Amino acid sequence: MPIHKTSAAALSQAARLDQLRADRAVEGLRPYLEQYDCFPEGRDPKTSPIREEELKELVKHWKLHRQRNFWRENTTKDDLVHVLELHVQHLREQERRRARFRAEMEKDPEKAGDGDEEGEGDGADLKRRTSGFGGGPGGGPAEVQDLETTLQRMKYALPLLSMLK
Repeated sequence: MPIHKTSAAALSQAARLDQLRADRAVEGLRPYLEQYDCFPEGRDPKTSPIREEELKELVKHWKLHRQRNFWRENTTKDDLVHVLELHVQHLREQERRRARFRAEMEKDPEKAGDGDEEGEGDGADLKRRTSGFGGGPGGGPAEVQDLETTLQRMKYALPLLSMLK
């Protein structure tokens, strides 16, 4: 328990700081609102204030509203901003993973995506490596592949086929 009371000026300053953080979070979504054209006609996307309607449009564009009870649980503008910020963080993390994977592929295409060094993977890894061989219901859609990709996949599939005999 504090010995002294917090002054009104300190409380006011804390409230202003919280409001500034909230405004910064909303403004951080402006590039996405502009990119997906969430502003109505006649409003300048660069200078107009961001309203709850624009945030709802972005939620719909990213299909976040398909989550059960989404609109019931996220009723205020602050709730929408929080959900959208989490989704932006998720998108950024996905992009970082993709960039890391691309860098691994450029370095060593045979090892990229390999979880193990010996070449014996689990069922999901095996399925990923051998998928796309046959067309139709069992092997997925028939795809036109270049010779190098087909040979790379056969490299993993042939030893498995010989083990089944």
